[in-house]
Amino acid sequence: MKTVGLIATVVVFASLLSASTISATGEGWCSNNQNYPCNNINTSAIHNTLSGSNVYGSSNDLYRDWFAFVLPTTPVSNASISIWNDSRNYTDDLAAVFNLYAEVSISYGGLLSGPSIGSVSVVQADNGVSRFVTLQLNGAGLAALNANLGTTIIIGGEGGVSPGLESEIFGYTNGHPVAYLTTSNAPEPGTFAMLSSGLLGLAGMLRRKLMT
Repeated sequence: MKTVGLIATVVVFASLLSASTISATGEGWCSNNQNYPCNNINTSAIHNTLSGSNVYGSSNDLYRDWFAFVLPTTPVSNASISIWNDSRNYTDDLAAVFNLYAEVSISYGGLLSGPSIGSVSVVQADNGVSRFVTLQLNGAGLAALNANLGTTIIIGGEGGVSPGLESEIFGYTNGHPVAYLTTSNAPEPGTFAMLSSGLLGLAGMLRRKLMT
């Protein structure tokens, strides 16, 4: 019985420390150009993403990208999002910052709502080494995840906002799995301490039983 109790406690302990990596089920971008408002609004379809400003030719369009994730039902205590950033992306806006938001809708206006849930300098975003840029979600981000457990959440972002300075980021995916959401749930400190004590106690009893 003591051995069974020890195994059961270990299983519970491990489950409380579980982590998961979730691939985006859908993604796309929306522009402020009314002639080309969005290239995708399907949360189950993977398209290229683009964020920032594009100054090709006479165009001065601004873009916001988005990613859809089906969340687990377990409360989240830590999370990060990793986004593919191809080396062909380019920025000449040294002040550009990519900000993530928990979005309200897939539209240019709807992809910017509430406080930033994570950010990275566009010029520091890795587009030539691993090509994945990982952003740690802050408290607002964790709150957004926990408010939408078991459902699909849309996480979007904006890059440079100056239409006169190019700041492309997170485009040119060409079919790559472009975004991952990594979540984990850790027990409260009191629960962690209680389980640790229980494990030690059960291990001690099992050791004494084996020695007799």
